[in-house]
Amino acid sequence: MLFTLILIFIATYFWSGIHKLNEIFFEQWMHALVKHFSFISKSILLAFTYAVPLLEAILGVLILSNKTRRLGVFGIVLMHSIIIVMLLYLGYGFNVIPWNVQNILSVLIIFWTLKTTSLTEVFTDSKSYQKGLIFIFTFILPFSNLFGGWDHLLSFSFFTSKLDYYYIQIDASLKDKLPKNVQKYYRTNEYITVLYLNEWAGDVNKVLLYPQPRVAKKVEQYLLSFADNTTIKNPTKLVIYNK
Repeated sequence: MLFTLILIFIATYFWSGIHKLNEIFFEQWMHALVKHFSFISKSILLAFTYAVPLLEAILGVLILSNKTRRLGVFGIVLMHSIIIVMLLYLGYGFNVIPWNVQNILSVLIIFWTLKTTSLTEVFTDSKSYQKGLIFIFTFILPFSNLFGGWDHLLSFSFFTSKLDYYYIQIDASLKDKLPKNVQKYYRTNEYITVLYLNEWAGDVNKVLLYPQPRVAKKVEQYLLSFADNTTIKNPTKLVIYNK
C-alpha cells in the first residue's frame, strides 16, 4: 500500500509538470497572469509561466531521494500553499482548496520521515506482478499519453490545458424531439441552441463529463438517436469551447 501511494504521488507531480509543456497551457496561463497580476513585469510573468511545468516535474523527482526528499516536500507544500492563497485572492475556485490541503497533509505524512535504501528502491524493491502493474499505470501508460495512447486524466494531466470541454449545437429540427430532462439544459438565442455537456453532467452526475473525445461523441450519438425522417441531415455539431 505504501509503495502504491509513493508511486502515485511521484507520478502526480512529475507527469502533471511534463504534460504542462504545451503551447495552450503557456498561452492560457500567461493570459491569466497578465489579467490578474498586471502590476508585475510581463517578463517576470513569462519566465514564471515557462518555469511552472519544469518546477512541478522536478518536485516529483526530488521526493525520490533521501538527500532531496525534504526539499521536495517543502517545495510541494509551498506550491499548494501559493495556490490556496491565489484562489482566495482571486475569489473563485474554492472547491479545489480542500484538495490542495489534502495534498499538503498527505505529502507531509508520507514523505517527511520516509527513508529508502537507494534511489531506485521504490521501483525495484520486492519485485512482484502487482508492483509491475502499478508501475505500468503510473509511468508507462502516462508516457504513452504524449503520443495519444492513454487518457489525459489517467495520465495525471491535471490543469494542463490539454483537456477538451464540449458543447453540442442542436438544429431546430431536432431540439424539440429530445427528452424534457435534456431540454432544460438548453442555452438558446434567436440563432442557435446549444447544450453544454459539463453543465448537464455536473447537474445529473455531480461531476464534469469525462474529458475524452469518445465520451462526447457518445453523448452526441445519444442525442441523434431521437432524430426521425423530419430531422435534417447532421442536426448536431460537437464543438470544443475552451481552446
